Amino acid sequence: MDCNPFYSGLIDSSYREFSRKIVNDDALPVLGIRIPQLRKLAKEMDCVDFPIICHEDVLLKGLIISSIRKPFAERRILLDGLLPYLSAWDHADIIGSSMKVRKGEEEEAFGYFSSLLASGRVFVRRIGIVYLFSHRRLYPAHDILAMIAQADSDEYYISMAVAWGLQVFWKDGTETGPYLDKVSDATRRRAEQKIRNSIRESRTRRKQG
Repeated sequence: MDCNPFYSGLIDSSYREFSRKIVNDDALPVLGIRIPQLRKLAKEMDCVDFPIICHEDVLLKGLIISSIRKPFAERRILLDGLLPYLSAWDHADIIGSSMKVRKGEEEEAFGYFSSLLASGRVFVRRIGIVYLFSHRRLYPAHDILAMIAQADSDEYYISMAVAWGLQVFWKDGTETGPYLDKVSDATRRRAEQKIRNSIRESRTRRKQG
């Protein structure tokens, strides 16, 4: 399988099969490189000027952009160039949750990612949702909840992202009840299931402790 040369020695063929099934990327071939290895590689690189050949190239570019020491105004231009290549849920989730926001850039980043919630492209909208609830301590909780609830749709990967965000805020102790009434029935059921799972996990940990 063709790939960029900096992946030499990192490809795990057994992990490739597992990853291919999980990410379900129909657009790009999956090499089989674990996320911690991609994060380590991203720290060693400061350039995103390499071709996108495989699934991991999108992740690597996103991780570099997430942490590169450049003003957000410059990073958002790089992100704009990467958004058309988002082709799987892990692209949105890993890049959106990893995005570093420096002091003084919080509102600019908020404006950028919240604008993505109107996108008609599934994983572009999903990265906006994931960024907002992953960085929820930077912004008013109910503003984010209102925005992600409004971004809900019947599309599976959007619905799951919104349900995840509702569960995360619930776990933080934020009142999410009013927002469960603003999403689709499918998203509400998914959020409620995630909340029940979280309660069970907490009880199990307490018993084990």
